[in-house]
Amino acid sequence: PNGLIDDYTLYIAWFAAGARVLDLSDPKHPTPVGSFRPPDPKYRVDSRTWSGEDGDGEGSDLTSFNWTYVDKRGLIYTSGYNDGLYILEYTGPRSEGSRKALEEGKAEHARLIARTADQTK
Repeated sequence: PNGLIDDYTLYIAWFAAGARVLDLSDPKHPTPVGSFRPPDPKYRVDSRTWSGEDGDGEGSDLTSFNWTYVDKRGLIYTSGYNDGLYILEYTGPRSEGSRKALEEGKAEHARLIARTADQTK
């Protein structure tokens, strides 16, 4: 839904491994370039991802990121069954194509904001 189109970088939710960023500039050899895994939640919200007892972070993986969305500014929104919403920004190295996609996305975002402001006058 109108997110960042970046053919060179993949942003994914990887369940118990958290959020991941992969460089796809060489599609035959995707390279991990970033990750985020929050601390385990203290309590179960959804039993599909956890079989331990409440408060038992050692029982199994409570963190389970299932959704990731990247907006045109490059902000990464990720959440899961037992986690809240995290808003992240990847600040690591980018291929030239990825830098261009991010610049174009930010410019498009600015145009949309300006158009919306003009329509509300």
